[in-house]
Amino acid sequence: MRKTPAQFEGKTARQIEAILIARRVDRIVNERLERHAAVQRANVLANALTTLTPRKLNF
Repeated sequence: MRKTPAQFEGKTARQIEAILIARRVDRIVNERLERHAAVQRANVLANALTTLTPRKLNF
């Protein structure tokens, strides 16, 4: 959800800067967490496919 410039009305330049920086930090943190989770899922899948016998996979 992006804030419109109207929602910045009445705020000082420093407050607006703080909001923009916090938003950027939040996005970077979320991207890193998502990437880490995706890597873990890929590792689990690769591990399962290489260690389980076809009989245990049930397909």
